[in-house]
Amino acid sequence: MSQKILLINQHSSNHGDEAAGKALINSLNLKKNDVSILYNTVSEKAIIDFGIQFQKILLTKSLDKISKVLLMSSFFIPHKMLVPFFSKELQEEYLLIKNSDIVISMPGGANIGLYHDWRYLWRLYIALALRKKVAIYSTSIGPFKENLFKQISKNVLSKVNFLSLRDAQSFRYADEMHLKYIKSIDTAFLTQPIIKDFNLESVGVPFKEKDYVVFVANDLTSGHLTFKSVKPEDLKNIYKKIIISLIEKNKKIVFLPQLFANGNDKDYFKLLLDELDYSANPNIIIVDENFSSDIQQNIVRLSSFVIGARYHSIIFSINNKVPFLCLSYENKMKNTLEILGFDKYGVDLSRLVDLKDVFSFENEILSKLESLLSQESEIDNTEAKRIVESCFISFEKDFLQNIN
Repeated sequence: MSQKILLINQHSSNHGDEAAGKALINSLNLKKNDVSILYNTVSEKAIIDFGIQFQKILLTKSLDKISKVLLMSSFFIPHKMLVPFFSKELQEEYLLIKNSDIVISMPGGANIGLYHDWRYLWRLYIALALRKKVAIYSTSIGPFKENLFKQISKNVLSKVNFLSLRDAQSFRYADEMHLKYIKSIDTAFLTQPIIKDFNLESVGVPFKEKDYVVFVANDLTSGHLTFKSVKPEDLKNIYKKIIISLIEKNKKIVFLPQLFANGNDKDYFKLLLDELDYSANPNIIIVDENFSSDIQQNIVRLSSFVIGARYHSIIFSINNKVPFLCLSYENKMKNTLEILGFDKYGVDLSRLVDLKDVFSFENEILSKLESLLSQESEIDNTEAKRIVESCFISFEKDFLQNIN
């Protein structure tokens, strides 16, 4: 019998989340099933082409104050008493969950933890309350404060039918909470999209294969919780010194915006180049932000090196065996490197929060970059592939056997 499957909490506006979602959906045999998707985004421009005909596509629409109170009340009062008072937006999400048989929370960041995403958590809580079969697939969790969000998160995480986590620090948080989980890694490793006869010029890259470096900077001081106290100029100076260093080494640079639709990567790249008077430099280009994650991975595949301050720029590097420097800002980055034994390829940008001597830190980064650039090596992705495939096998065995 065909099952009604609901994919929830799908992040968008980010080609990394697109790649992870594509990899999971492509690995599932869903053609005989009724599949709907609930995005964790408000923008129609951010809807991703997953190559599947969804029965229903629902975006995360803003809630008024009363709806937010009702949502929070759902954790303490039987939801059936509250449903008649839900707003249209909350009713839509509730009914989509209620009318499904299986609920899969898609791969993503630390919404259960760092970002305290109550709506994300509410969907999982309601799915469990409605006795649906629920999976949380290869996400990051934590860090947690000793508060109500942690208590409810622990309750939800302990009751789902399948839980897999994607980085070593998330494993430690789960162990502290005595959760049962599968150790995994980023879901994008499930597939390695190689486009046959891929042409760099057709995507605006005027350089030859292996004759350029990919750089993905990240404006962390414009909204990331960890970097609230960091001066924007301190972060920009790190990026600018990296650019100057690459140009002085006669390296060609391809900026690869991972954010699209609601994102600002492209604008931030332009700001850095404007401040350096490099905007007209023929050896630096910014790729169109609307190219798919598959195209982005092929741009990475043909590069000689990647410098990434966004998580999936590093995942794309490893997936395509390209050497890299990881400018880490969350545990999902540095603790993915930990799993693979790639710590030497990373620098922790979060050190900027408490750092007194920024100049020395800049020199440390440039020194590490120079060292890595001088090494002619290929990244071994065998372990990443083994981990991601092992997780999916467990998912098929322990969760999916009743779908088809």
